[in-house]
Amino acid sequence: MKKRFLSMLLGISMAVSLTACGGGSSAPAPAATAAGSTESGSTGAEADSGKAAGGNEEAGAKSDVKTTYLNFAHNRSEDDAFGIAVKEASDLLYEATDGAYAFQIYPSGTYASLSDCMEAVSGGTLDFSWYDTGMDYAERLGVLLSPFCFDSYDHWRAFKQSDVYKEFVQDMSDTCNVHHFGYFTFGFRMVTGNEIWKTPEEFAPVKLRMAVQPPYPAIATVLNCTGEPLDANEVYTALQTGVFDGQENPYSDIISRKFYEVQKYIIKTEHVLSVGGVACSSKCWDSLDAETQAAVTEAVEYILEAVDKATIDGAPEQEKFLEEQGCEVVTVEDKAPFKDRAYLVFEQYPEFEYYYTKIQEVEY
Repeated sequence: MKKRFLSMLLGISMAVSLTACGGGSSAPAPAATAAGSTESGSTGAEADSGKAAGGNEEAGAKSDVKTTYLNFAHNRSEDDAFGIAVKEASDLLYEATDGAYAFQIYPSGTYASLSDCMEAVSGGTLDFSWYDTGMDYAERLGVLLSPFCFDSYDHWRAFKQSDVYKEFVQDMSDTCNVHHFGYFTFGFRMVTGNEIWKTPEEFAPVKLRMAVQPPYPAIATVLNCTGEPLDANEVYTALQTGVFDGQENPYSDIISRKFYEVQKYIIKTEHVLSVGGVACSSKCWDSLDAETQAAVTEAVEYILEAVDKATIDGAPEQEKFLEEQGCEVVTVEDKAPFKDRAYLVFEQYPEFEYYYTKIQEVEY
């Protein structure tokens, strides 16, 4: 099992260069077909199967075993590091439980919007979901998305080994009524534009597209620019037509959404570390026996580690790719003037400071 875990982890890194929890009586379709569903609520099913649902390889013939599929929804593509990791984790779960369990995967927001998926997990009508912030339940739980919360990937790694990380994950579980497994990063957010802005003064006349969900819109105040939210699917056209001067996202989204086609510069502000998490509904988790819980935990921990590794190891290649597309990657040598403005977000979200202060104190 451990050897397979390590080999799959290496593979995903290279790729970047219903008894227990659901109901129903018919076997679910493979992930590609399941992606067409927009039903709300848990739709897990039992079936005779020799392949993990949503997986990408045969997991061994276990035709005498009834497989329970646990619904897992997320908003990334199947070819994204996270999408790949979830499929691999489904195979790991299938093997560890001798074919008794696997994930039925709903990628690319095809189950519901991300916010609706997180709400469904908290409400017990969806088994698993990407679950990044608990701000709808407690303001303090949005702190990981606050500006300059993390100085580097080394800081992130140290945080994940710290007591404050354990406290935070448990707080998420208790407050949001879920079983939260933990977090991964999918990269520092950079600003793209057709001009170079490296100081708060230079950002003053700039209009940036910001992500819709809080606290992202407030982060524009830290950069000292005008920021407006816009749905991700509309950003390319808005940049192309000049509605916005630029936008901010990690390399993975800049590449997957082809913003490099309409933006000349990648400005390494690294103002926010994009993070995501994975949670299971308490209803589903409590219905699993201890042995199955252990297998599920190992499968999800594989996702967290695999995405971290793919993101961190893949960053240099992603940067090289953007340069090959004609972009100029611009380093911001002095981020202190921006970091000194982080308090402006804390004025809007004062509860962030509790965990923010503890995270800043993590040694690395």
